[in-house]
Amino acid sequence: MSEQLFQSVPLDEPPLPAQYVEHVVAAGRASVRRRRATAVAAAVIVALALVAGGLGLLRPAPALLPAGPDGSPSLPDRIAPYSSLTAKAGRSPGGRAVMLYQFGSGETINLFQPLALGADRDTYRQLDAAEGKRGIRPWLLSPDGTTAVVTDDREAVAALTLIDLHTGRRRAVPLPAPTGALPLAFSPDGRTLAYSAVPMPMGDQYNDMAGESRATGVLVLVDLDTGRQSTLSAVTPVTAASFAPDGQLVAVQTGRQVQIVDRTGRVARTVDLPAEHILTTHAAWSPDGRLLAATGVTTSSGGPGVIEYHRRIVFVDATGAGGPVPEPIAAEEMLGWRAADRVLAQVAAGSGPGELRDVPLAGGPGTVLSRFDPGMSCEFGLKTCQAYQIRVATGLLPSLVVRPADPDRGPWPVWFTVTVATATVLLAVVVFLLYRRIRRRRRAERMDAGAGRS
Repeated sequence: MSEQLFQSVPLDEPPLPAQYVEHVVAAGRASVRRRRATAVAAAVIVALALVAGGLGLLRPAPALLPAGPDGSPSLPDRIAPYSSLTAKAGRSPGGRAVMLYQFGSGETINLFQPLALGADRDTYRQLDAAEGKRGIRPWLLSPDGTTAVVTDDREAVAALTLIDLHTGRRRAVPLPAPTGALPLAFSPDGRTLAYSAVPMPMGDQYNDMAGESRATGVLVLVDLDTGRQSTLSAVTPVTAASFAPDGQLVAVQTGRQVQIVDRTGRVARTVDLPAEHILTTHAAWSPDGRLLAATGVTTSSGGPGVIEYHRRIVFVDATGAGGPVPEPIAAEEMLGWRAADRVLAQVAAGSGPGELRDVPLAGGPGTVLSRFDPGMSCEFGLKTCQAYQIRVATGLLPSLVVRPADPDRGPWPVWFTVTVATATVLLAVVVFLLYRRIRRRRRAERMDAGAGRS
């Protein structure tokens, strides 16, 4: 019976469909390719995330840290060298600034950065609002270091641009009509700005706004809270200006003479300056109201509208009483008053951008507070960097302390982040293609070896 049962069951398997094996192998290979593609895609995404996070693309703007010792504003003992990887203030604000300055070189190639140096921690940020089509725009820093104002060097503007250095946000203060505008001085409370209104177009096409102001500028006072403006038509032309410590009087240089005027334009008295000296913009008046500071200048070979500073700062009596004044001090530029008997000045040091010193009016070289690091990185390492157009937060100088340098340049720029991320992806793709090619070659070698043995 059992033999008959087994004989009745067909022992042959049914034939496979046509090209069944080929389809199974193809499906397996497709599955392997999908898994590999998914793994590569995941690796690329992880690499991009790591690169973006590491370079700061996904990093939020850093929170402001507490101020320096005892809440005092501070200055680093060494000012960091030039770096094209410094973040922009509009993207990553650095907080209130102790100083604005233009840093770089332009002997062969114009490579300059408009920088804001933090007053509470060692932040460096490019003030992108000051980057114009033709270079760095005219600017000024408020006494408390929280606000910068920028205009334009060669074109009329319809508004003054104010930058909040805590947030990076910009605010426009409209002007009555488009005009050239050169910011000259903040009042001590930071609420009023004195600027020179320059008729446009300029009389000399080769002039900048400062040069044209020395010929045709008119003093204007603007309330930055309300936008109300007072044009002091009789105060012209305007070379420089500085508010008195109480904010009620303004010292305005017109030619070689300084007019002391009130906020209505009434002249209280006049003061004469030595030839080839310019009243220190924004920071001329001493805290006790007794002195005015002026920096020596000479006309540059670049033209009659271009001036160059030389090593001499003089002091004149601001009261009109003919009182004694200190002897001149040797420095490149007067930056502000630390006290009634001490100033902050930029002093030359070799061929580099120099030092910032606390200089006593009684005489002597003073105390070095900070040194600029030239870096030898300007113009692709061919030139030493220089510092220009330095503007300090004058209200912070009396309580200024020195901190150890520890530069924070913020998240790297987007262009650099994208470049590195793209290079990372391309490298990952190349590595994958090489890996796949090597595997194919090894597989072919194994198949050839097996065929040879058979």
